[in-house]
Amino acid sequence: MKKVTLILTLFFGFFPMLNAQWTSPGNGTTYTMPDLVAASNGVVTNTGNIFAINADLTISENDILNIDDQVTRIDAPGALITIKGSMVCNNSETNRVKIYGTMTSQFSMRFENAINCELKHMYFSDGCGIKVIESEVTFDDVKFLYFTRDYASAVIDIFNCDPVIMNCYFQDNEGAAISSPANGQSSPQILNNSLDANVNGINSPQINLGPGGEDTIRIVGR
Repeated sequence: MKKVTLILTLFFGFFPMLNAQWTSPGNGTTYTMPDLVAASNGVVTNTGNIFAINADLTISENDILNIDDQVTRIDAPGALITIKGSMVCNNSETNRVKIYGTMTSQFSMRFENAINCELKHMYFSDGCGIKVIESEVTFDDVKFLYFTRDYASAVIDIFNCDPVIMNCYFQDNEGAAISSPANGQSSPQILNNSLDANVNGINSPQINLGPGGEDTIRIVGR
């Protein structure tokens, strides 16, 4: 009887791990946040227009995450959000979508071979880095606050691609606002951004870029 009890305890103890992350099927589906609540087996939950990402979430190639005006806030402490398909958030400035971690459990993001990603009028707080790897991403009017360096060396860490980062605001982040490594070729377009009190206790400029790609690196405006 004790052996059976032990086996059942181990089974049910590990059972939550079976649903500890969710990956979209990659069949060309466009998901809103309410769609993810219905499809993700508890990885995404909600209370009204406030959503929670409770474990790692991947949007596969061919699929799209569309964060629309049904969403006001997303809590994602400890979660890695990976976009291999596309992500679009194009709400109005008055309905700025907010994604939060916590001071002790930050969220992270990874764009990997993603295409046609447009993140506009968003607010990211308490993250530990956003990696943009060989991806097409535009950040427009996005605020980034209180990022650590636990996942990426900068708030936005670029590899072998040319993202557009414009009209954004970086404040009180531990590392650089934007960086790319010496072993890649990236030509970000950094336009009219505000950088305030970033780089805490490390020897780094607020924008720290390696070699450019085929296009020209542009740092224009504020």
